[in-house]
Amino acid sequence: MEIPLDQLKIRVYYIDKRDLEDLAFCAYLSRKNPLWIKGLVLCACCDFLDARTIAREFLKNNVILMEQVCYSFKKNYDRVIKVKDGDVVIDAPLIRAYGVFRALGEYLLEKISLGELEA
Repeated sequence: MEIPLDQLKIRVYYIDKRDLEDLAFCAYLSRKNPLWIKGLVLCACCDFLDARTIAREFLKNNVILMEQVCYSFKKNYDRVIKVKDGDVVIDAPLIRAYGVFRALGEYLLEKISLGELEA
């Protein structure tokens, strides 16, 4: 999926809907911070794309590469997503979306409202 953004493009290879607790647990283990915008929680990570490839694509073609974006829903914003599973308790920080991630979130919300992504 390619998302136009001013003079840039965001290219996302995989987008998946996840349960909020699964998204938060994955974000915690991967040391990523989920982002919140208008009830949507999203998290982006790269497992096989290296920093050199991402930087080269950005510098040469003004394209921001995102390998994996997961999303879920949380009606109200809180600073932390708490996950309790048995004796394990995880607190994953939740950040209000900004910049490129705000644009990505707004695009995903539009696609969800049009039925092009799973709600």
